[in-house]
Amino acid sequence: MTTHMNLLKKSPSKKPRSVETLFRNALRSNLELTALADSKASILISVNGFILTVIVTASGMQLNHPLMMYPFIAIIITAMASIFFATKAIQPRYKENIMHKEYLENYTSILYFQDISSLSPMEYLAQAKEVILSTEKTQENILQHLHILGAEIKIKYYWLRQAYAIFSLGLIVSMMLVVFALVNMGTEL
Repeated sequence: MTTHMNLLKKSPSKKPRSVETLFRNALRSNLELTALADSKASILISVNGFILTVIVTASGMQLNHPLMMYPFIAIIITAMASIFFATKAIQPRYKENIMHKEYLENYTSILYFQDISSLSPMEYLAQAKEVILSTEKTQENILQHLHILGAEIKIKYYWLRQAYAIFSLGLIVSMMLVVFALVNMGTEL
């Protein structure tokens, strides 16, 4: 450990490089997680939209027995609820809806779009210069930006989990209702 500490003292350029690598990897990871969540939500919306189209079209042909109405209703409710929750996952949010109110007062970053958009071009330029000239302020801005991205990812994945849970449960219930209807239709014949 002493050797490692001596290396850091002799080579001050090693520490900033490791910090830059940490920030770069954290940002890349957060952006990939965001893209993955958005992609999964989009797929879920597309699949459920297709299911709704097929079910609504098929319901005109297959509702000749009253018991078949229940599976159709169940899958329609499932698809609509899943679309709703997947849409909540990709819905843009205001910082006020992501962060606790007590943290917002001193929580700004020149890297975060909502903080940038509230500034005039000259105010942004002045704040950016101040941040660039101070390593500590640069790191604080990056850390605050990473934190807000992480908070947003947490919300996205919460809604995405809800959408997938509803989709899975709804498909199981719908299939059970189809089997129930088919069994009862067979005994009535």
